[in-house]
Amino acid sequence: MVHTDTPLGRVICSLVSTSNEAAIPSGADLIHRERSRQIVEEGWTPQHDDQHDLFELTDAAMCYAERASQCEDGDPWPEWKDRVPKEWPWSVKWWKPEPRLGQPNYEQAIRNLVKAGALIAAEIDRLNRLLSVIDSSEGVRMGAGSLK
Repeated sequence: MVHTDTPLGRVICSLVSTSNEAAIPSGADLIHRERSRQIVEEGWTPQHDDQHDLFELTDAAMCYAERASQCEDGDPWPEWKDRVPKEWPWSVKWWKPEPRLGQPNYEQAIRNLVKAGALIAAEIDRLNRLLSVIDSSEGVRMGAGSLK
């Protein structure tokens, strides 16, 4: 029997009661939407991302992924919710992790993982653009598509 008065119980009940699996977007879809939002709403274009050539996008993604791993059942937030990770590469004003009041912790974890995934996608795109420039100047094409 699932106890609907716990966060996990509510998540399980909501998943079980969903009759159409298509109603739950995949992780890849969520990451794509977030990356599109970052470009359109925040103005974090590929040209902007190219300025972050010290792997800042990767560092930021790691910070969000780490925060997601701390979204466990219960309320782990009070002791550190306002602390910015030392690895955070930018101004404190850009550190915007979940939680949001009223969200179960699993939803917070998903939101932080989506942010991390979008940052990773941006970093991969930045590196592919860099490889393309390097490869074209050397007359060789060895982009990520050739990785095995």
